[in-house]
Amino acid sequence: MTAKMQTAAGNKMFVATRSCKLAIALLACAASSTPMAMCDSRIITKDRIPTGYKGYLNDRFGYAVAYPSGFLIPRGESDNSDGQKISSTHQDVVLSVWGSWNTLEESTSDIAQDFKNGEYLPYGTKTRPTVTYSIIRKNWVVMSGTYNGRVIYFKDVLDKYGEYAMTFTYPISMKQKYDPMTVEIAHTLIRYQEPYGWHGK
Repeated sequence: MTAKMQTAAGNKMFVATRSCKLAIALLACAASSTPMAMCDSRIITKDRIPTGYKGYLNDRFGYAVAYPSGFLIPRGESDNSDGQKISSTHQDVVLSVWGSWNTLEESTSDIAQDFKNGEYLPYGTKTRPTVTYSIIRKNWVVMSGTYNGRVIYFKDVLDKYGEYAMTFTYPISMKQKYDPMTVEIAHTLIRYQEPYGWHGK
């Protein structure tokens, strides 16, 4: 859990029955020749989730992501149900996902600066990432960098409901192995339904 994630959403406990809907539309974004842009406009259904992947649905904020089953293990939702950490057995490879109402009304430029300031690194990390890739658009931002011998990939999407985001971290020595996995996971991060209790702004 990152420092940013700990304050991203309110403290009200939310309990909901897990939805079975896995028919989800991927975010359509600008094409890029750089694989790390992670952009796709396909429609993924339950039958088209990458082979060997399982889906995590967050009912509170209405977003979804798929992760490699067996390799990454869900560690349980946070107390306020904004997301969770999904990690390898030894927790050296970590996928963190979360949503929020974006009550501070941050822009993608603000969010990118937060990344540069190290606010999306694991809690207690006393450094800032060396940014190696950055693409900022009006409604989404993708960045990657390195810190303490590790790679961090970050994706954040803004819409009328707030935001939903992910980080994926792994040892820099395993970059060649896990970069393709990063692409697959990021492709599946989408908003699949209106957040629970949404009444508009």
